[in-house]
Amino acid sequence: MALATGTAILLVLGGVWIERQTLVRGVVDRELARRGVRASYRLVSIGPFHERLADLRIGDPRAPDLTVRSLDLALGYGAGGAQLRGVRAEGVRLAARIDSRGLSLGALDRLRPQGRGAAGLPDLALTLADARLALATPAGAIAARLDGRGNAARDFSGRLTLAAPQLRPAPGCRLTGLAGTLAVRVAGGGPELAGPLTLAGLRCGGAALGPARIDGRASLSPALDRWEGRLALAAGPGAAGPARIAALNGALRFAGDRRATTGMGTLRLAAPRLAAAGLRAAEASLTGRLVYAGGVTGSGTVHGTGLALDPDRRRALAAFGRAAASTPAGPVAAAIGAAAARLARAATLDARIALDRPPGGPRLRLADAMLRGASGGALRLAGTLSWPAGGGIALSGQAASAGDGLPRLTARFARPRGAAPLTATILAAPYEAGAARLALTPVTLRYDAGTLRLATRLTADGPIGGGRVEGLTLPLALAGGAGGWRLESGCVPIGFARLAVAGMTLEEGRLRGCGRAGAPIAAIDAAGRLRAGLMVADLRLAGRSGTAPLSLAADRVTLDQDRFDVTGLAVRLGAGATPTRLDIAALDGAFGARAGRFHRLGGQIGSVPLIADGGEGEWREADGALVLAADFTLSDAQAPARFQPLAGRGLALRLDQGRVTATTGLTRPGGGATLAEVTLRHDLNAGRGSADIAVPDLAFTPALQPEALTRLTLGVIANARGHVRGRARIDWAPGAITSQGDFETERLDFAAAFGPVTGLSGRVHFNDLLALATPPGQEVRIAEVNPGVPVTQGVLHYQLLPGQKVALEEGHWPFARGQLTLDPSLLAFDQDSERRLTFRVRGADAAAFVQDMAAPNLAATGLFDGTLPMVFDQRGGRIEGGEMVARPPGGTLAYIGALSQENVGRLGALAFDALKAIRYSALAVDLDGRLDGEIVSRVRFTGVREATPGAGLVARLIRNLPFRFSIAIRAPFRALLGTARSYADPSLLLAGTGLPAAAAPSSPAIQPAVSDAMADHRPR
Repeated sequence: MALATGTAILLVLGGVWIERQTLVRGVVDRELARRGVRASYRLVSIGPFHERLADLRIGDPRAPDLTVRSLDLALGYGAGGAQLRGVRAEGVRLAARIDSRGLSLGALDRLRPQGRGAAGLPDLALTLADARLALATPAGAIAARLDGRGNAARDFSGRLTLAAPQLRPAPGCRLTGLAGTLAVRVAGGGPELAGPLTLAGLRCGGAALGPARIDGRASLSPALDRWEGRLALAAGPGAAGPARIAALNGALRFAGDRRATTGMGTLRLAAPRLAAAGLRAAEASLTGRLVYAGGVTGSGTVHGTGLALDPDRRRALAAFGRAAASTPAGPVAAAIGAAAARLARAATLDARIALDRPPGGPRLRLADAMLRGASGGALRLAGTLSWPAGGGIALSGQAASAGDGLPRLTARFARPRGAAPLTATILAAPYEAGAARLALTPVTLRYDAGTLRLATRLTADGPIGGGRVEGLTLPLALAGGAGGWRLESGCVPIGFARLAVAGMTLEEGRLRGCGRAGAPIAAIDAAGRLRAGLMVADLRLAGRSGTAPLSLAADRVTLDQDRFDVTGLAVRLGAGATPTRLDIAALDGAFGARAGRFHRLGGQIGSVPLIADGGEGEWREADGALVLAADFTLSDAQAPARFQPLAGRGLALRLDQGRVTATTGLTRPGGGATLAEVTLRHDLNAGRGSADIAVPDLAFTPALQPEALTRLTLGVIANARGHVRGRARIDWAPGAITSQGDFETERLDFAAAFGPVTGLSGRVHFNDLLALATPPGQEVRIAEVNPGVPVTQGVLHYQLLPGQKVALEEGHWPFARGQLTLDPSLLAFDQDSERRLTFRVRGADAAAFVQDMAAPNLAATGLFDGTLPMVFDQRGGRIEGGEMVARPPGGTLAYIGALSQENVGRLGALAFDALKAIRYSALAVDLDGRLDGEIVSRVRFTGVREATPGAGLVARLIRNLPFRFSIAIRAPFRALLGTARSYADPSLLLAGTGLPAAAAPSSPAIQPAVSDAMADHRPR
């Protein structure tokens, strides 16, 4: 621009020089008229050597092309006559323009010399003061001012000031704030210009360049028709679309004439970077050749080194890698990141470029652009950038990458018009990294107004959590730019061919994932922070664990970048009516911590009739295994339940590669000491497992009774005291379950319907613990049972049968020097069934029996046999048709206690007097009634009153008389076998009822004989 301005000013001065002869001859007016130039001036002075003109105006008076405030002409004379030797001009104002036909000075063009060799700098002294040029160009207006003095052809020097507030050198391009001052010098030839120019900014389409400084030097031929020079450029920062540079520096040499100007030079781009990809280089350089001939064309090469990722992008990729580490994208992202890092460490960029100017506007072609890494990775790019007449940048081209772990892909991109969006299609080959594989359908991209949108469908194989997914399919619709990326909101179908995790294999799942509350499913901000929100409702999946069928369902699954929540989780393992099941009402967790909580966990292992419920606790992942800590409730799956619900405390469960191990302690729901310790193992793949149960010391106290553990003992035993210990094991496999155990007690005391039991000891072996079944021949020893009279040292053999049944094989006790035995019987222990037992008495000695009863006023002899049928049901126990019969020839019975007549009346006194010494020949006792109520007994015996020393009158009168007694007795069971003691002390009958004596009935407790006493008067 400085060159054009200087040329215009010199042409003006040349016009003055052209007319010197006319001026000298004094025919200015005639010459102007002859050339058709309108002019006006004021002649201030005329002399032989000097003329002064003022207010010179050339051109249209309303808009003159040239005005001069003061013009002094120095004249000289020679052989040819008068000559113009010098010009001094002040206040020059020249208007000029440059168009397709070249430079035009308006009306002054008619004064310019014609013909070859006419142009050039005048050989005369020239002084310019405040000479200004207003140059109109197709790019915009340029203002110039020239001040200086000297011979215009030999030693002129001056200062040229330029200013252009705004220029448009090409469609869509704008240059602002061009300004500068150049030194002008003529030394024996054409003029030379030197000095700096500054530029506020340059914007061209999507490209922008910040403040710039141009230091240049240019030389023109004397005829002003040729020039050459050099420029040094320093500018920046700058941007072109997603590309950024910190600074632009360069050097250019140029040379040309009126037809064309050619420049050769190099531009260096400091820290160029591609913001959209986060790529930057240490430096890039452009070396090329430019030609200006009514427009700029050129060609060159590009070279760049030191490619790398921005630190924030490296952090973003690292954060993404951590977030995706347990997904198929993790290994792939790590492999691609490593390949990109290798490429960047020693990468070089080389390209060939060409700039031309077709009718539609400037066009930049990029060919064979290659980014090469030292290890063989490469990225190739080729394309065309155009500045159409309508403005903006249009482009088209293709790119490809391959080698050294880089993904193999090709891309075609286009932007048909400067204002149109940029679109691209990418074809990517499947990428494998370790055990992960990613494949994409053709990727479509659209870049518009700073936002890039990408759409494809992803298919992936690889790790997920602690397992593996195959054939994962997911449509991807991403949008983003320098500010981050996001998955478009809405719902997307997600599918997989196979998912293996925690020993489970799920086959061909289909589900629908949605963003939460209209938010994007996932988003990554510029710093790499991931924000995700995915919700899956009504999840239904199926598969296998080992060979067993598996189904998994959930009411809702929600995920975000940090955690997940699952509600209504239901897992079923196995076929048939009794699969292994796991139900969790609510489950949550944190991905980073790999831990969380669960609520209301419940489940059952196959047909094992044990149900876990109400589990509350925590889970975590440790060394690739799932670890649970919880409290829960354990119940019997059978109905009616065989045991009361138990509380599992301190459950520690570990799931590792499909194997479950767990330990827990069992207590009563209200707390207390540990009742049992359980160790469980289960193989999900094989469907096999076992549970070991240890009962180290189960203590029955008033605070803990058997009915608190099992209802089977309710109504059978009570007030238990003692300790039980034992071990048990349950084993299960597909279609089979076995259980066994051994339990023992050294001493157990309790109350039964037939009396208190003390010192029960023994060992029981269960061959089917879950069914409460044993082999035959189980033995228990009973130190004492006391249904009213103590029975000691008993032995009972039995077998527990499935269905809550007991087969009593045999029982025997020593009883009054005889034996008490139990007939074989089958008992059912459900509350609605009757349980019948038959006890038999063999050879009981009456004397020993009386002695056992500790009845000091009673003496008896004889042997007894009998049968005691007993019935137990939900209302209690009773005796039905019991009978005790004395063996022949009978025995004796003697009551030696005192009895007043007021107690029993006269007949009673007579009867008791007979009982003081009676020999009976037959005695039978019938028993009926409830064990927990009143027993009705009928005692029948026949005998004679024996003579006794010191007998009274009555005793002597009835001596040897036969007596037959039939006595009805109503008394509690505890007093029944103590009836003989009541003969000695009738008050015991009252005490045996548990009532105070004052509340006793007024009628006799022992009824009078139902038949008369028959006196036999035969002498003895």
